[in-house]
Amino acid sequence: MDQLPLTLTFKDHGGQEKIADLPAPLSLEGMPAGSDAEPLTIGYYAPNQALVLYYEYVGHYNGIVPIGTFEDLAAIRDQPDGFTAALDSAP
Repeated sequence: MDQLPLTLTFKDHGGQEKIADLPAPLSLEGMPAGSDAEPLTIGYYAPNQALVLYYEYVGHYNGIVPIGTFEDLAAIRDQPDGFTAALDSAP
């Protein structure tokens, strides 16, 4: 929340997710060492300090921390490399 509002530039990674670098790491206090990521998951990938929008299933990886969800899989999947998204906290 401390990093918001934030505009990020995403690129495709492996045909399964869109990924963007965060300007600072997120706290992992109380988080498990790793997780799976289902499609429609918003995740933090700690080793790369990245926000990830998963549109395909990925298996269990250390460093994946699910932090939310999104609703329109095709809208994310079909975005070209270099698309930007503005993130803000809910009012």
